Amino acid sequence: MIAFVVNGPLGSKGGVETFNYYLIKDLLSADVDIYTTANLSKGANDLEVKSINKWTIPVLKKKYEKVFVLSSLYHGVIPSLLKKERIYHIQILHGFRPFVFNWSFKSKILDPTKALLSYLTIISASKRSDWVISNSFITKAFYERMFSMPSIPIPIFFKSFIETFPSLKNNTCHYDLLFVGKFNRVKNIIYFLDMVELLEKCYGFRLNICLIGDGPLREYVHQRVGSLKSSIKIYSYLPNQAVKQIMLRSKILIVPSLIETFGLVIAEGLASGMFVFASKYCGIVDYISEGKLENFRIISWHLENTVDEIAKYLELEPDRERYVTAFSEVVKRFSFVQNLLSLLGLK
Repeated sequence: MIAFVVNGPLGSKGGVETFNYYLIKDLLSADVDIYTTANLSKGANDLEVKSINKWTIPVLKKKYEKVFVLSSLYHGVIPSLLKKERIYHIQILHGFRPFVFNWSFKSKILDPTKALLSYLTIISASKRSDWVISNSFITKAFYERMFSMPSIPIPIFFKSFIETFPSLKNNTCHYDLLFVGKFNRVKNIIYFLDMVELLEKCYGFRLNICLIGDGPLREYVHQRVGSLKSSIKIYSYLPNQAVKQIMLRSKILIVPSLIETFGLVIAEGLASGMFVFASKYCGIVDYISEGKLENFRIISWHLENTVDEIAKYLELEPDRERYVTAFSEVVKRFSFVQNLLSLLGLK
């Protein structure tokens, strides 16, 4: 018998929380037992898995032939202690393009001290792990160039992206544009609002827009929204299923992030069949370009060019079923869990 322990936070707030949620969802279809070190009562109580304290993981070796612990970033599991119990540790790395990392330090978008301490901790854990996996080619390049840390790139595409969506049928577009993310410089909410302003001035659009997020630029966002002519609804937080319902009722998702290690929200948008405009600084771009998805476009940093292209798509209706079928082929090709099981010799 084989057990997997997904170590780290679990929920629907994005980032590692959402990654772990999808990881467990896909692992449930494999012939393995699954545990989590997270509190299942916090946004993930629909998962049929068992909870375990990270310090009691070694007791699993008495029950299972093999135990694999998967850690995203670093959450307190010490690989060297696991090795004493012959438990395998898999470190999953998330990072950015190296030049973006350097630029974010210089522009103070990231706190240099906190970021370096965080990455050094992850590197320390990685060097003592049995496998080190990066979530994209850009993450692999980032760790190799910045920290000389080799890793195996496996993109984080999950079939549960699509399986967890409600029905695609009978969904009319209520919102023209959708933004999901923190209101900060990294997620580039200012670019989004500038884009809306130009759509109003240059094309005369009066749009229905939904913003889902919160953050340090909250007051700035509310002030800008008050000066725009479009109808804009703001939610500070919504559970993942509610976000998916809004995606099904929205035409275009805009993801203008300056830093996006992979872009789970982009994958969710594509799984809903909507049009998606995203920054080239998202790790997912290295893979979906091969899928030739006609509902996916890269944002131009020349704002006028982006506005011109979005104006064209605002006149169209997304062919959701056809777009989701095309995206499902990409998911099958790059399935994280299937590639992980192959790597571990379990497939």
